[in-house]
Amino acid sequence: MSSRDVGESMEGRGGEINERRETKMKGCQLSFKRQIAFRSGLTLVELLLVSGIITLLAGICWIAYTSVKEKALLIICRNNFHQIYLAVQKYRDDYDGIDPNGRPLSWSEVGLPYPFMTGLIRDGYIKAGSPILHCPIGERVLKAKLEEIERHMGRRLDLIIISSYGYPANLPPHNPSKQIAEHFSQCVVQKRSQVAILGDHWHNPPRPPEAPPIPTPLFPQWELVLRLDGQVDWVLVTDGKACR
Repeated sequence: MSSRDVGESMEGRGGEINERRETKMKGCQLSFKRQIAFRSGLTLVELLLVSGIITLLAGICWIAYTSVKEKALLIICRNNFHQIYLAVQKYRDDYDGIDPNGRPLSWSEVGLPYPFMTGLIRDGYIKAGSPILHCPIGERVLKAKLEEIERHMGRRLDLIIISSYGYPANLPPHNPSKQIAEHFSQCVVQKRSQVAILGDHWHNPPRPPEAPPIPTPLFPQWELVLRLDGQVDWVLVTDGKACR
């Protein structure tokens, strides 16, 4: 065999070896890619675990968000009461209100208008439509109820919700003006300058179906109150007719 034939034979064998190496390397790469693809997938247990963790975190975030939102709304109403009290102070100064001294006094004697919020607006101490007249929760609820009544009646009612705050007592609906006047006069005797003049009961969770419409020891409710001396208190009400 000539040296030329030997060289060609060696070149042929070298090519075969190289082809085998390339084929083997491609096979290893493909096998490695398959292993990576297989390992990158999640088992059913892992998917359930991840889903449970996400659900738990979402629940925690929702609870935290709800709590922060409720506190923010309560702060808004506290600030509203402080702003309303500035108007009350000026009104009492202008109308020479008497400081409670333990005897029954009427709204006008302590230097307050009645109806309370309507009088402050009517005499220009608070601007009509001012945001301080409303609890954000109460305004939304009252507007929804008004819209429901209008849908039921099939016509639009020309009613204006002056304020979502009200007198802090659950009194019989019969002759409310007289009921409120008598209740206030009695509470002035008991509370003096600490008598509550305005209330906000909207910051409560929904009451259960079996709960009565007014607070009781078994079904109490919280109420934010503004007192005659300007103090704003967060009180637990267990008797709807009691002085706050």
